[in-house]
Amino acid sequence: MTQASAKQTASGGREQLGRDDWLALAEDIIAEQGFSAVRVLPMAKRLGVSRSSFYWHFRDREDLVHSFIERWRARQLDALRSYLPEGGGVEEQIRRSLRKMIGNADVTIRDISVGMAVRDLARHDAYVARMVDEVDAARFSFNENALRLMSRDSAGVEDMAMLLYAATTGARVLSVYGGGSKEERADWLERLIGDLMIQWYRRGGGELLA
Repeated sequence: MTQASAKQTASGGREQLGRDDWLALAEDIIAEQGFSAVRVLPMAKRLGVSRSSFYWHFRDREDLVHSFIERWRARQLDALRSYLPEGGGVEEQIRRSLRKMIGNADVTIRDISVGMAVRDLARHDAYVARMVDEVDAARFSFNENALRLMSRDSAGVEDMAMLLYAATTGARVLSVYGGGSKEERADWLERLIGDLMIQWYRRGGGELLA
């Protein structure tokens, strides 16, 4: 059963659907088949309502897609708050943050699939590309600000921030897809990235290949 299963009233009648019901179904479809499968009439049939219900909430399909992207963007930015330091030494904070970025048990194939679909759509839709750019910029800025607080020599901060972003983004995909143990793969990636960051921190920052 999808997240967007139609709601039922106590008497067995169907409640009026809201925007969130349509967006939830869109997420189901995007995770399974991508944005190309998001079509109004098949969605209305899955929800058990007429097509006019869709137009009560959205101007057209593009409005639905962009509304979904805006919600995706907001969720990605909200997630950054969970990476903030929670006390302890710097090296402990590095390990803890990487665990949240890479090995978070709440990150599923579904989440990764939606994210990849969004990035694919951004190649063809300027509005979606702008939303993705905002998320990337916020994540990079978060990494950069954290690294500046860690280092005495800020010369390599931007390079380390970009390397950290690329590594953790790729690591999340690798820790979810593929055979073997997700936990073991996540632990391995966290250790590799964490060791690099801690070595950089211990020498006070600076150029990565100094």
